[in-house]
Amino acid sequence: DYLSDKNYAVVIDCDLQDRPELIAQNLLKIKKNQTIEESVKPGEIEYYISGIPMFALVDCNNFYASCERVFDPRLEQRPIVVLSNNDGCVIARSNEAKALGIAMGEPAFQKEEVYAKHNVAVFSSNFALYGDMSQRVMRTLAQHSAAMEIYSIDEAFLECGGLTADGLDRFASHLRKTVKQWTGLP
Repeated sequence: DYLSDKNYAVVIDCDLQDRPELIAQNLLKIKKNQTIEESVKPGEIEYYISGIPMFALVDCNNFYASCERVFDPRLEQRPIVVLSNNDGCVIARSNEAKALGIAMGEPAFQKEEVYAKHNVAVFSSNFALYGDMSQRVMRTLAQHSAAMEIYSIDEAFLECGGLTADGLDRFASHLRKTVKQWTGLP
C-alpha cells in the first residue's frame, strides 16, 4: 500500500468549470509516517497540509465541445455534440447535450430527431483545433506551476505544494479565471 510509505502525494481534483472550492473540502492533514486512517479520525477533515508533495489535477470541461464554443459565442447554453471520424458516433458532449440523454459513443443517426428538436449543434471532429487549444491551455498552466505533467489532451497535474487550504482555493480560482481569460475554455 503506497499510503504506508513515508512519502505521500495528495491529488486535488481542481475542476476548472464548477467548484474550485471543493479543493478545501478534500484536503486531509496527513502526519509523516502515518497512513490516512491513522491521521484522520472518522468525520474529521483538517485543512492544512505541510511538508508533503501536493498536486492539482486540472481537467478542462467537455473539452472538444468547449473548443467549438470558443470560436462561436452563439453556441453558449446550446447543446453541442462532436462526432467521431466519418461522423459516426458521439465523442464529446456539452452539459446541455448530456442533459438531453445523449450518450457518449452513441451512433449519431440514433438521435437525429433529438438533435433537430433541441437545436443541437453537431460538429465533425477537428483534432487540429483541439490540439492547438490543448497547447494553449498547457502553456497557460505551465506559467503557474514549478512542475507540470501533461496527462491527456485536456488534463495535467500541477505541483502546488506548500499552500494552505485557502492558498489552494485561491490558486484554483486564479487558475480557472486565467485559463478562461487566456484561452476561452472552462
